[in-house]
Amino acid sequence: MSTLETRLNERCYNRTIEGSDYCDKHRDYPNLGARLRDYVAQVGLRAFAGNHEALLEEFFKREYSEAQAERPDLVPIIQAFIPEARS
Repeated sequence: MSTLETRLNERCYNRTIEGSDYCDKHRDYPNLGARLRDYVAQVGLRAFAGNHEALLEEFFKREYSEAQAERPDLVPIIQAFIPEARS
């Protein structure tokens, strides 16, 4: 089963694609959470909180320009970042 990159003990229940660690739903956005955290660390939490929509567009163009699948829901990740930036 496909791994979830930030929770290695958890698995999604879709079958992996041959030769990959991911299923067809996760292959276009591998390591999404980790890459987003790195990106936010580069631009800064306060900058991200103030302009997250534009910065997310930049992030996806830079990190996942070849992705074909619909973008995953990032609301849970973003909600975790923004309160930290405001404190």
